[in-house]
Amino acid sequence: MIINKNPLMKGFTDYEIAYIAEILDGEGHVTFNTTDTGNRRKVNYTNVIVGIANTDQNLMNFLNRIPNAHFYTTISKNTKCKPVHNFYIASCKDVQHFLKAVYPYLIIKKNRARKAIKFLESQLQLLPESRPIYARFWHMGFFYIWDWMYGEYNW
Repeated sequence: MIINKNPLMKGFTDYEIAYIAEILDGEGHVTFNTTDTGNRRKVNYTNVIVGIANTDQNLMNFLNRIPNAHFYTTISKNTKCKPVHNFYIASCKDVQHFLKAVYPYLIIKKNRARKAIKFLESQLQLLPESRPIYARFWHMGFFYIWDWMYGEYNW
């Protein structure tokens, strides 16, 4: 039994991480969200979200061991439908750690996960330590991407 050294996946064996990767491949998503703030600075932010939706409560209880993950349940108005339990990770550092842990075991979403990991690593390099506001946005899970044509914004 090999315990993973990834900070987000501590306490999970390699077999359990492979099982989580299988679930992500089948019923999960790796999503890039870009939102326009609509202000005069023309600043957009992009974040990466990893999520899994399933109707099995036991699966969600298993995924509940992952720290900093969020859960919610949606109940359809149709009485024939089961409640859908949703799991997602939105914090950029946690998404990066999660994807790096499951990446070797992914098959279907491997390309998308690779793009997300590269995006998150490139954004981390853009965040100088001398500017605490960037670090704050990184911690919140948002990356501010600005139009370099207008130069750097003065925060």
